[in-house]
Amino acid sequence: MFKKIPWKTILLTLFVWTAFWDIKDTINDKKALFIFRWIFSDKNYAKNIEIQSYILTDEQISYMLAHPNENVRQPTKKELFLKPVSLVLRVRNLNGGAAEGQLSWSMPEKRWNSVYVNNIPTNRNTKQQFSDIIISLGTLITDREEIPPDPVSIRWDELYVYR
Repeated sequence: MFKKIPWKTILLTLFVWTAFWDIKDTINDKKALFIFRWIFSDKNYAKNIEIQSYILTDEQISYMLAHPNENVRQPTKKELFLKPVSLVLRVRNLNGGAAEGQLSWSMPEKRWNSVYVNNIPTNRNTKQQFSDIIISLGTLITDREEIPPDPVSIRWDELYVYR
């Protein structure tokens, strides 16, 4: 009743289907082309990238950007109480390879969000030590405790290194 399908046809169909889904995500800018991911992807390189996260007010961010070489102090919840705050991710490449990738972050009881980080600066070729990524969070802190806000969880979804 049914005709037997050759195994070559099945393999070709699976290959075309897989390629279609990969290219569809590439066109929608959700991920890089497969060959690019295969050649340059290196999640183990993440140990060579320093990431610092802070929750700061607009005034503190302005000061941080005006004085990029000074250390940033995480304010307490009392200092951030009912003020519009932003998440600041400071990224620095401790090794010599150029790197970029998809960085995801999450706060306690919040869903994961992601941001694409381009041209992570290295210590050797830039005077500014960190690349600063600022993400507005709105009024987030509703406690007046003298403790810092809950830590932000950070992970690399994709990391590409060009050596």
